[in-house]
Amino acid sequence: MKIIARCLEKIKTRFRESSSYRNKQTINGKKVIKYAVNIEYSNFPVGAPLNIGDTLSQTIYEYLKAKYSLVEKKHKKTIHLNMVGSIIGFKSYDATIWGSGILQESFEDKIQYRSKFVKYDIRAVRGPLTREVLLRCGYDCPKVYGDPAILLPLIYTPNNITKHYGVSVVRHYNDKTIIPNEFHEISVATDDYRNFVDEICASELVISSSLHGLIIAETYGIPTIWFNPYGQDDFKYRDWYLSIGVENPAKIHSISEISNIKNVGLEKKISKLIEPLLQSFPFEFWSK
Repeated sequence: MKIIARCLEKIKTRFRESSSYRNKQTINGKKVIKYAVNIEYSNFPVGAPLNIGDTLSQTIYEYLKAKYSLVEKKHKKTIHLNMVGSIIGFKSYDATIWGSGILQESFEDKIQYRSKFVKYDIRAVRGPLTREVLLRCGYDCPKVYGDPAILLPLIYTPNNITKHYGVSVVRHYNDKTIIPNEFHEISVATDDYRNFVDEICASELVISSSLHGLIIAETYGIPTIWFNPYGQDDFKYRDWYLSIGVENPAKIHSISEISNIKNVGLEKKISKLIEPLLQSFPFEFWSK
């Protein structure tokens, strides 16, 4: 019986590792479209509150599609395109990676195991920490960095914004910190990126435990302080800051620790990533 059980487990493992099984998976909550490009973004669990960072992949894709007159075409295989977010390694589908990152360094063991059968076509990653993990796992990974959210100013520029808020706080969706009444809170539970950007740009300072709260504010030139509550894993945040050459970003562990030191002038560092990131986009997946 033990021999039969081991044989059955081997068969199940081979099935789970087969491309026909793996590439039917998505993390966007939608049914996979065969022989087409599937834009992947975190939507787990299905029905969970919106998160601004996870909604940007489709926005950026629609922008690129219109700007470069991209026309969808049929492919010989199903393609999964990982864009905005810490989504590398969440599923075992083969993927083209453009700007995504790894959530935590602990994902390395899972990615290392899956590297035996999961194929990654890597065009760009969020930052050097993600690249180091992928290199250790045996993947080819170019030194092209940038979270695609840095393209937002190409898509939307607010007009006639005045500074309504002194300090605005953007909490990660799992952050339960109580915000003092004197501070303005900007919710990440939205897909309205225009309003989100407007509120960010109407702020003198943004304190954020949300990675995309930081990225969006810094991309639009708003001073930031990284709010890192005790216990919050900092891998993806360090990954982002290292992508723009910032080794010691301004950081606090409590809202009460607000410092006069701020992350400023980062939009100039960020702008240097834009052209290489755009050039690395897999345009060949579409007709023009």
